[in-house]
Amino acid sequence: MDPTFAIDADSRSEGCPGAEAATRRVGIDDARELGRKVRVGQPAATRDGRVIRVSRLLRDRHSRQVTHLVVRTRRFFGRELIVSLGHVTEVSGDRILLCFNADYLDKLPVYRTDEEIDGDVERALARDEGLRRSKTALISVAVRDGLVTLRGYVPDQRALRLAAQASGCIRGVQGLRNRLVADDDLEARVARAMAVDARTREYVFQVEAQRGIVRLTGALECTEPSADTQAAAQEIAASVQGVRSAVIDFRGALAVEPLPILPGVGLPVYATDGPLGQLELVVMNPRSRRVTDLVVVGHFPSDRRDGGVEGSALEMRCLLVPAKLVGLITDNAILLEVDRAGANRLPDYREDDYSVPERGWQSSFDYRREDLRFPIVAGSRTRSRPLSRRGAWIGVPRG
Repeated sequence: MDPTFAIDADSRSEGCPGAEAATRRVGIDDARELGRKVRVGQPAATRDGRVIRVSRLLRDRHSRQVTHLVVRTRRFFGRELIVSLGHVTEVSGDRILLCFNADYLDKLPVYRTDEEIDGDVERALARDEGLRRSKTALISVAVRDGLVTLRGYVPDQRALRLAAQASGCIRGVQGLRNRLVADDDLEARVARAMAVDARTREYVFQVEAQRGIVRLTGALECTEPSADTQAAAQEIAASVQGVRSAVIDFRGALAVEPLPILPGVGLPVYATDGPLGQLELVVMNPRSRRVTDLVVVGHFPSDRRDGGVEGSALEMRCLLVPAKLVGLITDNAILLEVDRAGANRLPDYREDDYSVPERGWQSSFDYRREDLRFPIVAGSRTRSRPLSRRGAWIGVPRG
């Protein structure tokens, strides 16, 4: 692990003998020069001779200048403590001299790794009684340099506040970015968008959102909107920021759509009789944000007759797997309802048939822009390009 991290904090510990003078010394002698002199592994000595070692350097996230040192009190099983540069009186030769005595170490803040903070935040969210009662919450936690970012979906504004409170009180958290979306707020924004659009404002739609998936329904006594109106409503709902996918679910003559699938890019893919490959891209309908196909990379028999002849040479292919063949998605795998021989007969993914989303397109919670492909329609100009990620190639050129 890289021992250099960034933080926003520019605070200095209080109550240290000589700290004020040391702070002035840093300003006079140029803090940048002092920051360049310190390095990981250097011994640091307290005023009464206790020797500890620098284990990490903390940098300001914006200027990238060293602002704090992390020191380890013992080589094995020691604590990691945060020391401000303001407590460094001198860097003499290969040693750092500190302004305080050894007993002051007990007053210094403990440094915590991103992994430790991440684990504590996830446990705090799991223990929160209010969030536990909300079984529809979907929260992803990411920690970088002590900054916690929450992404995902909660049922309402109350759950959103509870998640922020539970995360922000964890020891070692330097800051919190709450990117959670409340489903009740999503419902209101989708309803407003359809109420002002000329294609849908004359019809009554009931909007229900759960984990960012919006379902559009209508009452039995209402006039059934036409297929074009339903398609327009789906497109409007899917265009609202934060919507993962939009589903039409009218109780009239039109067929009810199945729930959308949102498989994770990078997951292994399995056929009914064994491993198939890895999911590299998803093909999405931009009007509904529904995943229509999976791009799976794997090694398959070069002879595709009857799914391949046993013992024939293997070749790497990018298969275009229809979403309807997905049987089950877990956190660790995608299971298809087709065997390897059947999968080998599926068509190849051809990059010229698809485009990447425009740069201004709002990515969803589940995918980055580069993970997605749209079927090319007339007037589309943003073409996909071959990628090389995770050791695999993407795209079969026309030929």
